[in-house]
Order: sequence, then C-alpha cells, then structure tokens
Amino acid sequence: MSGVKLLDPDHFLIIAHRGASGFAPEHTMEAYRLAEEMKADYIEVDLQMTRDGELVAMHDIQMDRTTDMEGLVKEHTLEEVKKADAGSYFSPEFSGVRVPALREVFEEFGTDVNYYIELKAPHEYPGVEEKLILLLEEYGLLEEELPLGKVVIQSFDGESLKRLKNMYPKLALIRLLRFMGEADLTDEELEEIRDYATGIGINYQSLNGAFVRKVREKGMLLHVYTVNRADHLERTKKLNATGAFTDKLIERV
Repeated sequence: MSGVKLLDPDHFLIIAHRGASGFAPEHTMEAYRLAEEMKADYIEVDLQMTRDGELVAMHDIQMDRTTDMEGLVKEHTLEEVKKADAGSYFSPEFSGVRVPALREVFEEFGTDVNYYIELKAPHEYPGVEEKLILLLEEYGLLEEELPLGKVVIQSFDGESLKRLKNMYPKLALIRLLRFMGEADLTDEELEEIRDYATGIGINYQSLNGAFVRKVREKGMLLHVYTVNRADHLERTKKLNATGAFTDKLIERV
C-alpha cells in the first residue's frame, strides 16, 4: 500500500469498503487482512464508541445487524462488545469472529496500510474526534515523515470534520454526501466544503460527469460509494472521479 500517490488526483484509489466485506464479515480483522492481501489502496474503518469510551470498528450504532448482541454500541462496555459473535451472520465459517477495537487494528497493521476512517455518528459520541486524534498520535500515524493521506477521515457531519481540521490542520478530510437524484452543488456550497475538506464522497447512483468536473475544477478529490460492478467501476473511472469504495472489486494487478 504505497503512499506516494495517495492524494494525487490522477491516481484512482481503490478503497476496501468495510474491509474486503464481499469476502469476509465487514469490519473484522479477517476483512481487513484480506483487503491488505488484495492490495487495496485503503482499508475503510467505520467507528462507533463504547460506553467506556473505546473506539470500535462497526458500521451501525446498533449491534444487532452484524452480531448476536442487541442494543446500541454506546450502551455496552468494550469487554461486553468483545463477547459478541461478529462473523456468524456472514457465514458459519466465521463463527466467533470478534469486533475489533480501533487500537487492535492499529496494532496489527501499523503504518503498513492506509486508513480511511469514517466517524459514523459523532453527534452520539461527544469528544470522539479528540479520542481519534490521540489514538492516531499514539500509534505514530500522524508523523511528518508519513505520506500525506496515510490517514483519511470522512463523515457526513461537516461540523465534526471542522473540529478535526482545527485539531490537526494537515488531515485529509472527506465530506460525505448522499443525493436522491443527480449530484449537484452550487459554487458557494463547494467553496464552503473546500474550506475544511480535501474532497467529497457521493453515492454512485448520483454520479454524473458535470458534477465530477465541477468538483475537480475546485481542486478537490471525488470518491464514490459503493461500486460493486465492473462496468460501474469503469464508468466511475471514465467520468474522472478519483476513487471508489468497493466490497469486491479490490484486487490491484
């Protein structure tokens, strides 16, 4: 996972959505290891926070979709979350796989991979931005010698991204958006996002050439989620987007 071209707008990024989640349970070490083996440019890690303030890798604020536990993540301690089976929903082969704490992910992969971290519900977790920055610092992931873009942080919450920008101005930040029809923003809206973000992430269904040109002309990156068909990936590239999240179309050759 070379970092040389990470934020180069001419380098199309392949981002392993929730890890290699088409082949292993999402947001588990198994999915992240597969993504590394398949040479994804980034592994995506969604974050929730436990009752005792630990950051864990999970997409939903609720436990029940991907584990055998119920309730909100924030209602459980890390010890309780770690007892959950996070693999059986995907396949019996992964029975007993556990929810990883973000600390565990950093301990295993260190600086060998590039991280695309999403703050899923920062409004639910006061202080989550500070906790994330402290962990990144603890594991040496904000060191000056690392390639710019070693860590990218995204969120639908612009205020959360602004807080991160104030804490660590050099962070690469992506503002997530979801459109019902074709993606479109006014120049003023784009300028407001550009004040704090490196780029924008949008849903594939809203992707169109005019929007890509508008974003790229502002000097911003544009990453598209979630692209799981080869023809959709080809279209995303042809429209000149700068990267795509994918569950399956990961492997670099």
